[in-house]
Amino acid sequence: MNGAAGNLAPIYSVYPNPKAGHLSQFQVLLGDRIISALQSMGTATDRVTLQVGESTIETPRKAGLAWPEEMAGYSRTDAAGSSFVRLPVRFLQINDTLIWSAPVELFCEISNAVRRRSPFTHTFYFGYTNGWFGYLPTSAAFHEGGYEPKTSPFTDSAEKDVLEKVTTYISGLTR
Repeated sequence: MNGAAGNLAPIYSVYPNPKAGHLSQFQVLLGDRIISALQSMGTATDRVTLQVGESTIETPRKAGLAWPEEMAGYSRTDAAGSSFVRLPVRFLQINDTLIWSAPVELFCEISNAVRRRSPFTHTFYFGYTNGWFGYLPTSAAFHEGGYEPKTSPFTDSAEKDVLEKVTTYISGLTR
């Protein structure tokens, strides 16, 4: 599964070849993290509890970008003429592990902030799930500019809206 990688690229991708990009070091660093995570999960058990849920986060939609007719169910316009994206977010709780997902290419700082605020031992974000609405950058990225914020259907308030609603939802789950 892809995580929050909207503003990430493999360290070797900006070099002329894998050796120059230190690919072998990257493999070791990633492998060490995976082994550490697996060891921290403890002994496997046959006692598994699953709980699923979903929430829709409304956040302002950027003006000036076309919104396809097929996506009408994921948009709302209020009486004042302001448009909103209706972002579906889904949750899967497996014992003390929580997976949350959304159909966006999320910037990593947002998923990291959710993980830091989560009461669960393990919290993972799965991106690009059940469709793709585009990039969901941080507020700071909108002010810095660049390709992702320019093409995003979201505004600089999306980070705050997602953090607030996802962490509130997660906090209400039973562990």
